[in-house]
Amino acid sequence: VMVSMVMVVGVCVLVRWFVVCCVILCVVIILCFFFSSRRRHTRYISVTGVQTCALPIWVRFFDSLNACAIGYQGRTAWTSDAGVRWKVRHTGYPARLTDIEMFDPYTATVVGHALYGASGGLVLRTSDAGLNWDVQLDQPGRDFKGVSFSDADHGWAVGTGGSIFRTIDGGGGR
Repeated sequence: VMVSMVMVVGVCVLVRWFVVCCVILCVVIILCFFFSSRRRHTRYISVTGVQTCALPIWVRFFDSLNACAIGYQGRTAWTSDAGVRWKVRHTGYPARLTDIEMFDPYTATVVGHALYGASGGLVLRTSDAGLNWDVQLDQPGRDFKGVSFSDADHGWAVGTGGSIFRTIDGGGGR
């Protein structure tokens, strides 16, 4: 009887220590999660110059320094210093730009749709950081929503009505 009492007391002590260790471990895990997740959150700050881009819709970074923001009225904003300063440029087309794909700091393809009774869906490309734009595709009655490229030549533009357009030459061929 005495041996079984000692075993019961020993088991109770072990269970108590196990519970205490589990509670301590849970507290440590919760504290680590709380403090590590707080460090991952970053603050967003307003940057100058982009506000003149007529309501930016999308920003695409090519690398840590170079990016382009697109928006309404065919306007784009380009940065080469991680967003400290932006250069606003116009595509020359009154369009609502909805998506962008960048290939290097100077070359990008944008999609959207023309405004003010103009023709329709547009695919535009620049190779000089937005100074000049070429129309690669103009589709009346379409509204392009997205663009994606696997490399600088092979890409897809998607739009309303289930429209999907593909290029195998970067959109340069007609």
